[in-house]
Amino acid sequence: MRRVIAILTDFGSGDWYVATMKGVIAGINPDVLLVDVTHDIAPCSTIEAAFALKSCYRFFPPDTVFLTVVDPGVGTGRRPIALEAGGRLFVGPDNGVFGLVLEGESLTGCVELRQESPPESSTFHGRDVFAPAAARLSLGTKLSKLGPSVEEPVSLSLPEPERVSETELQGEVIYVDRFGNLIANIPANLVSPSGGDPNVLVLSFPRKGISISRVCRGYAELAAGEPGILLGSAGYLEVALFGSSAAREFGIEVGESFQLTLKASQKATRA
Repeated sequence: MRRVIAILTDFGSGDWYVATMKGVIAGINPDVLLVDVTHDIAPCSTIEAAFALKSCYRFFPPDTVFLTVVDPGVGTGRRPIALEAGGRLFVGPDNGVFGLVLEGESLTGCVELRQESPPESSTFHGRDVFAPAAARLSLGTKLSKLGPSVEEPVSLSLPEPERVSETELQGEVIYVDRFGNLIANIPANLVSPSGGDPNVLVLSFPRKGISISRVCRGYAELAAGEPGILLGSAGYLEVALFGSSAAREFGIEVGESFQLTLKASQKATRA
């Protein structure tokens, strides 16, 4: 089976940065399969990158190399690392982008990437440091050959929802997808312990004066322009606006707080 390198960045698609990294990889391993996870992470948003990575890595084959370059600290003392967890390999800056993966997986090994000569540029380690390392790993090079061991890579966690009462939680929007769906920091087990519909009465954005009570299983259950609450494929509560963007129409961005009222008969188990 061909090895896979999955690339996730905040570089966008309008510049040459992603293509340059792919060119470097192809020069080292021309047989590797390159997959674009996304290049539309908000600039420098390590938490957004970590969430996107957490949401997809399990669906890739074992030994996939995840090349993740969201690197606001490029050119500083932050470490370039490669690590193994969950049967996959991860390459990128040691700034927390792998933190959400490591919350659910045991760290098998981690090294600080070392090179014989300094990077060509202090601003493009994606090209000069991370892409070559990912390519070498895709050829079967052992982690230990890439640099010295690292005991504890930088951690990162999603903001925790706050319990206001037995039936009320306060949370925040942690991700907005391309369709404008608002993904909240409310995992499925908090609002649907039995795996059914979320036991939500009302979700409100106080600052915006918006309250939503329609609960659904899928987007198409909603009428055109109707907002609804559902459990998304990433395993978190979402707010959607059928046929439109909830983020745009409601003027909501990542970090917006909300209040969640649950049915009294099915209280949140933990928060």
